Formats: sequence, structure tokens, C-alpha cells
Amino acid sequence: MKAKEFYSHWNSLVAEDWSSLGLSSLGTRGSKWSRPVGDLELLFEVRVNNKYPWTIESGGDFSAYAYLPREVPTTPASYVESVMDELHIFGTLNEQLTDELRAINQGLLDKLRAFDRDSIYAKIAEAYDCTPEQARGLELFETGLETLEGELEMPLESLVNPPLCYYESDDLEPWAAWFKRALPVMLDRIDSDPVYAFQSVTE
Repeated sequence: MKAKEFYSHWNSLVAEDWSSLGLSSLGTRGSKWSRPVGDLELLFEVRVNNKYPWTIESGGDFSAYAYLPREVPTTPASYVESVMDELHIFGTLNEQLTDELRAINQGLLDKLRAFDRDSIYAKIAEAYDCTPEQARGLELFETGLETLEGELEMPLESLVNPPLCYYESDDLEPWAAWFKRALPVMLDRIDSDPVYAFQSVTE
């Protein structure tokens, strides 16, 4: 699932709900949104993992990022992300929403573990132009599982932008449903007391 396909499907899943919460699509490449917060402008973005993109052997992941610049950008769509403007939105979630996040990720891991090995090796062989036997020897699938297991064992509290895992388009639907419940909590916190991720106090 290439990035273009991801964003197209993701935006179709969330557009109605997010618009009802006052978020406006910036209409640029990807999934970028904005919303007034007092005299400032919240910039909210969902983006796939650029460093480790989707692969046939282990799928991919994405996360959400929120920025609250100290000055309203002249053109929000052209805003260049600043780590000093980033908000710690996942840290505002209650225990139930956090548990649901973990459960969706765990479901993806369980799905990968249940894949028919011969079938996945055949797909890997096609992607890497080798034989299924060679694909098995590469151990890409096993390494992908180990990496994912390690990521999901990390406490969410230690991550500003935890990975939200998926393998195919159907896997995005649970995430869209989760954001329908989680996003109002995130936005309420931003409206009342925005917490910057890399500063000890809000200026």
C-alpha cells in the first residue's frame, strides 16, 4: 500500500468526522488539517513512516502530529514542521483509549503471525525477484515480526508519536473509528491546556 493510496483511503475515512470537529483539510498532498485555537492555528497531520515505508513482509505504520505555532503561519499549508511547536497529543488520552490503541496494534501483529507462511514467502519472492525458497532464507518476514513485537512492547508513555500499524486498506478502518473517539479528547485538551512535547512548560 503506497503512500498515495494510504492518504487517499485515509482521508475518505475521516473527512466527515474530522470536519464536524472543526478541522479543515489544507488540500495538500497527504493528510493535513487546521483548526483555530484562540488566536493561534492548530496544524494537525497524519503521515506514514517515511524512514520505514510499507513492505510486503511486515506492512507499515503511521502516526498523528499536532503543531501549534506561536505565530499563525501566513499560509498554513506551507508551514514547515518545527519540533518546538509539536504538541504531546497522545499523552492526553485516558486509559480506555490507550488500551484500545494497543489492542488495534496487537490485532495487526496477530494478523501477521497468522499469515500462511508459504503464501507470504511467495509474495516476498515476487517483490524481491527471487524464489520462495530464497525468500524464506532471507527471513524478512521473521525480522519484521520481531521488529513489530519490539515496538509494541515499548510503553506508549515514552513515545510522542506512537506507531499505528496496518497491512492493508481494511486495517485503516479500526484506526479511523478510534480517532473518532480519541480526537475530541485531544482537541479539548489542546483548547484548554496545550502541552508542548519538548518543553517542560507552556509558554
